[in-house]
Amino acid sequence: MFDAPLDGLARHMVLHLLATQRGRTRDPLLRIAFSRHHLELGGQARADFRTQVIDALAARLPGPDAALRAELAIGVLLGLGALYVTVQADRLTSPAPDEVADLYIPLLQPLLDGEAPAHR
Repeated sequence: MFDAPLDGLARHMVLHLLATQRGRTRDPLLRIAFSRHHLELGGQARADFRTQVIDALAARLPGPDAALRAELAIGVLLGLGALYVTVQADRLTSPAPDEVADLYIPLLQPLLDGEAPAHR
């Protein structure tokens, strides 16, 4: 999910998530975050999620507050995933994936670039 140049990472992440959801497979990120098993495992599952997802993304991000921005970026992406997994939003499945990505990029890319306001 994070295997793209930083300047195109937001688009890549959104398109990857949409491709897995529209293909009726579940993205590992969403499987981990929304699984009942994850909730039952508690602390270990949270630690694994932090290491494998948030810390992995934070390691790629430039600038201050990379860990916080990684958490926020994953939160934005999980929101999109939640619409597919739990809400099954009808309007979200109508547009082409590129159209959805175009709308999501302004929310996500500033967090990845370090252009979001710094944490105080």
